[in-house]
Amino acid sequence: MFGEYVGEPRICDVEFGLNLFSTNRVNSVKLFKEFNLAENEDRCLDYNQDVRLNDTEASNFIRSISAVQSPTEIQGFEKDKRNEVIKKCKTKGLSIRQIERLTGVSFGVIRTI
Repeated sequence: MFGEYVGEPRICDVEFGLNLFSTNRVNSVKLFKEFNLAENEDRCLDYNQDVRLNDTEASNFIRSISAVQSPTEIQGFEKDKRNEVIKKCKTKGLSIRQIERLTGVSFGVIRTI
């Protein structure tokens, strides 16, 4: 079984791939090159490379958007103002657990905002 493949020069069926573009070999090579060199906006397995803020940076961010000395003061805000600060934190990329840890607002409340 293995012996029948030894010495064969090809690894894959190139003709099959080229025939998807054209049955004319010269034309199919030309079309294949054009296809592979064409600009596109394909996104495959791309991921957001934003890095999360550490707790010190997140704490500074919360203080800057809410004008408080300590992020735990958020607990005393009226509901609408508190929720607005939490929305901004989520938009900035802070995790629910991080917001909970820094502000003292419960996980359930943060999750529903």
